[in-house]
Amino acid sequence: MAAKFDIEIIKKNLFWILLGVVSLIQVAAIVLLLISDPAATQRKEYQDREKEMKAINDFKNEKFLPPWKERKDEFTAEKNVIWEKAWKPQEPIYYFPVGIKKLEYPDEKPTSAELTSYRDRYYKAQFDRFVTEVSSPRFEVEKGGKTDRYLLMQGPSPIVFGGAGGSATGMPGFAGGDSGGSPAMPAGPGPGLSRGEGGAGGPGMAAGGAPVSVSPGVRGILGELPTFTVPPNPEEFWILQEDLSVRREMVHTLRKALAEMAVMTRKPAPNDNPGAVVLVNAAWELTLIPEAGGKLSEKSTLRNVHGQGRPQALYDKALGWKTEFLLAQGANTRVTLSFDGDPLPYGQARSFKEFGAMNVGTLDFSQEFLATQVFKQANCPLRKVSAIEIGTLGQDIRNFKPADLKIRATLPEEKGEDLAGGGADGAPGLPGGPPGMDGGAMGSMIPGGEPGAGGAAGPQNATALNRLDRARYLVSNEVCRHLPIAVKLQVDQAYVNTVLSTLANNKLRMQITQVEWNHVPRSRPMLMAGGMPGAGFGFPGAPPGGMPGTGFPPGGPGLAPGGLPGTGLPPGGPGMAPGGIPGVPGRPPVGAPGGPGVGSNPALASLGLEDGNLIDLTIYAIASLYERYPPKPGAPLNGGAPADGAQPAASIN
Repeated sequence: MAAKFDIEIIKKNLFWILLGVVSLIQVAAIVLLLISDPAATQRKEYQDREKEMKAINDFKNEKFLPPWKERKDEFTAEKNVIWEKAWKPQEPIYYFPVGIKKLEYPDEKPTSAELTSYRDRYYKAQFDRFVTEVSSPRFEVEKGGKTDRYLLMQGPSPIVFGGAGGSATGMPGFAGGDSGGSPAMPAGPGPGLSRGEGGAGGPGMAAGGAPVSVSPGVRGILGELPTFTVPPNPEEFWILQEDLSVRREMVHTLRKALAEMAVMTRKPAPNDNPGAVVLVNAAWELTLIPEAGGKLSEKSTLRNVHGQGRPQALYDKALGWKTEFLLAQGANTRVTLSFDGDPLPYGQARSFKEFGAMNVGTLDFSQEFLATQVFKQANCPLRKVSAIEIGTLGQDIRNFKPADLKIRATLPEEKGEDLAGGGADGAPGLPGGPPGMDGGAMGSMIPGGEPGAGGAAGPQNATALNRLDRARYLVSNEVCRHLPIAVKLQVDQAYVNTVLSTLANNKLRMQITQVEWNHVPRSRPMLMAGGMPGAGFGFPGAPPGGMPGTGFPPGGPGLAPGGLPGTGLPPGGPGMAPGGIPGVPGRPPVGAPGGPGVGSNPALASLGLEDGNLIDLTIYAIASLYERYPPKPGAPLNGGAPADGAQPAASIN
């Protein structure tokens, strides 16, 4: 008989039964834990990763570089776009003499025969050509996204270039003394400038045997050097041509600045006379009222609108100039309007009735034409270019210590075959003293003749044959060279900003770093009738030396006659008799109070009126000269790796 399952017994012993089952499960779990390793997989994975990390020496992996390469390609392409845009306007600057094959890249060399011909005739012939270029008038067209704008490059140039000794001699503030030059130039050096008398190497040589220009006028400004006795080597050829090309562009830029001062723009006609032609520049406003037969109405006017609100002379009989304007249209139509008479006060207009009948012939005012003021040397607002210096002498003087300049990175250094030859009795290839000889140094714009300026001991890094300074750049790499440039001018103070803006916008992409100026004393006193020194401008109907209709005493508002505004000092300044000169007590004033003014004698109506506004202006800048684009792949760099070939200059979207 089968045993019966007693449910009651189970109910009574349920606790102990469950306790036994749980104990059994716990024992089984402990046994399983002891014989198994649940973290073995994770532990092995961790250990494997740890070994991989220890094997890595660089944090960059295969996913790190592709994004950076993509950005590099993007920036390189954009750099090339900018490089190409910067190079294209500069390409026409660089000049190669006729007779020598034009070279594209600095590592290309002229032949030995070409270099010999360069020494014998091609080098000098360039300066002959450029002197003719400066002396010739020409019209220049500017295309700026609007109607073509014409500028007249005036010539024979009314600007005086250099002096009897050129750029490096005869210029206060540069090497050499003041020999000749403009009569308005002071006899001594300007404030903050040093004067030298040539270098220790003899004529045409600076200290250290460095060649300097001894040529007069434009040739000196362009940096013409003395005759070479040894043909330049290829490196020197490139240096000489860059020097000439940069200086030539600077001369052109300064002529363009004068053109900007002279050019007249057309304004809308007044409502009461819609047929009038109104032309204006920074100094004058012409209102021309045309009549039948090309005549100009007597109601046409010339108005003084000078930006500084000052009176202006119309002519100078002694110096042979009048206020003249040129109207040009087409190839053959040229009309000159000339004005003379008493000085014209600011804001006043004078009708053509006072100047006589004028005619424009076949000129059609309804068509495009050029209007510009024409200057002579004696009334040119950009009176003189005293000097242009580059490299060491072109550095600004803010820190009084020139920077260590660099050589051109893309220009290969001299090789053994380039160093053959040499001159006798001095620097190889040039007459004069031995290289490195101490003594008088080439002057510069830095006061006191400090080393690297007026006291430079020759080139920092000279070429072997002709002692040319190859260290001339603040920055030099495969793309760009930063070249220090300094220019000293004599200019009307009203046009300083015109000069600065023209320089800043020229093809050399110049950054102006420092500007200095000082007043130029009058080249002659104001004269009154009879040739005696006068008291002032002498406008008809004005108090002696005063200005008509203003009520101001001589010298202007707030000034005692001849004195300084707001100072209470007598004319001439402290420690001087009225109108006197320092150190000369008791000297009588210049001019006779109450005497007739200049305007009382038409023959002397404008003597000295314009000269009093001239200043000596020295401008320091850094030019950015770009290497040819596209670069030559694999071309070696001086002290660096070969240049990479440029990628296509594609725009970046």
